[in-house]
Amino acid sequence: MVGVTGLEPATSSSRTTRASQLRYTPWSRRWDLNPRPTRYECVALPTELLRLYCQIRNYMKLLCQATQKYLFLYTMIRAFSQILGTPVVGHEDGALLAMIRDIIIHPDTGKIEGFWIKSLSLPVNNAILLSDSILEWKKNIYIKDVREIADADDVIKISEILSRQTDFIGNLVVNESGKNVGQVYDLDFDTNKLYLMNIYTHKSILGIYKYDPRAFSFDSIIQVLPEYILVKDIEDKKIKVKEELLADDKQPILDV
Repeated sequence: MVGVTGLEPATSSSRTTRASQLRYTPWSRRWDLNPRPTRYECVALPTELLRLYCQIRNYMKLLCQATQKYLFLYTMIRAFSQILGTPVVGHEDGALLAMIRDIIIHPDTGKIEGFWIKSLSLPVNNAILLSDSILEWKKNIYIKDVREIADADDVIKISEILSRQTDFIGNLVVNESGKNVGQVYDLDFDTNKLYLMNIYTHKSILGIYKYDPRAFSFDSIIQVLPEYILVKDIEDKKIKVKEELLADDKQPILDV
């Protein structure tokens, strides 16, 4: 009975269900200023982000690999003009023993046989450092100790190279046609294998105005003589091909 505790009429199930629906049913989406994304939208957003993350990660991985390869090659290849004055240090005690002042290259094989050095520890006039004595080449050149420094006259293979008087730096470069293509002003080599890679030439007027710079790989060198370095006629062949194209009234190839 109404008004008596414990005798209220039982609540119908339909009424309870409707009350629950009214209490917990969200507002219509047309009245919601910040509508919630659907189930498909919630799944699509992380998928796109995951795909974008994977792409960025792959690009960063490729960039790191390319950077490491470039740095590795950069540390391996050294120019002659950059190694002058490089300290020669003892590997065990870190003492400064000498400094690089010139290079010794075998004219036939292109191997860096040694270096002329300025000895700071021993009174040697013709002091050299053999390439086989180098333990590590970083910012400095590391050798075992001061006993690795030798006299050029005491090393047979160095004496034989010096007797041929075949220098690279300052030597003239001539191609097979007898054309003077310039004078060697620099070269580079691999510090890992210690072999000559390229020579660099240019022409000059009174040693002041320099022009026509060129590079020749060691493979293009035919012979190294005291008077000049003979190289292959690669560029002259390219010029002949251009003249033939012009003779046939074809589109000319412009020099870059």
